[in-house]
Amino acid sequence: WGSGMPLRRWVVALLAMPAADAGIPEPACKLLAGGIASACAKTALAPMERIKLILQTSGEFSGPRHALASVLAEQGVGSLWRGNLANLARIVPTYALRFAFHDWYRSVAAGGPLAPGQKLSLVQELVAGALSGATVCVATHPLDLVRTTLAVRGHDRGEGVIGTCRHLVRVHGITGPYRGLFISLIEIAPYTALSLGGYQYLKLLGGLGDSQRSRLCSSWVAGLCASVICYPLDSLKRRLMVDSVKRVEDSVYKGSIAACVRKTLAEEGVQVLYRGCLLNAFKSAPAFALTATLNDALKASMCGIVQ
Repeated sequence: WGSGMPLRRWVVALLAMPAADAGIPEPACKLLAGGIASACAKTALAPMERIKLILQTSGEFSGPRHALASVLAEQGVGSLWRGNLANLARIVPTYALRFAFHDWYRSVAAGGPLAPGQKLSLVQELVAGALSGATVCVATHPLDLVRTTLAVRGHDRGEGVIGTCRHLVRVHGITGPYRGLFISLIEIAPYTALSLGGYQYLKLLGGLGDSQRSRLCSSWVAGLCASVICYPLDSLKRRLMVDSVKRVEDSVYKGSIAACVRKTLAEEGVQVLYRGCLLNAFKSAPAFALTATLNDALKASMCGIVQ
């Protein structure tokens, strides 16, 4: 700091420095690249995530515009980033580990270290993506549950991240932060299979990953397909998460996936599972595209890893 270099220039210089020069081991470099990429993309699109969560878990609003107007009028602009700190605490390690585990599972499928540009079959890519998502989900589910709770309930009760964790343990016991884990695994495995696995397959298909633009397009297509196909599962997961923070006697679904499906379809119809789907597609597809493409760029510049 004695040179007076501004923080922004210092960060840019650090990111441009190869990992070997900075003394960063390759595994740590991969984690750092994935974490930085996800933090940038998620923070930029946090307002859309908040509105999507509200639409998924509440029947009070007719659409995104209605929900946005209500939130702005009642809680102000800053509330659009409510729950973002908890989301970043979850999403940064989630994507860092997800990308790292995906690389590891791909190496396992290939029977050894992958050469630059080495292709795997579509099935191998999808399985590697699904396993990476499921592995990380087990570790980060409590933070996802806290993030969903804060985004929907807000801070009206004076509960932040730590307060919400304490509430879950107090009401549901030591396993409280893991309520809804099963439906999360059911939702995340196909999503990461299609997004991570699909992107890796598409970018190596006929040299589609030879430029940043083609990588961006490949990741956008993979992210869009994953978000649309898996959206109903995500809607059910969010409803079960919100319900899981209630006391047992106040719970609507009692932790039952079947009860959630039956009650939701009977009272609101199948269309409710797609409420906010268009908004999610506008948010998730570019978010994954930015995250995946930036992760590849950072791994190449910081770690010297080209895939």
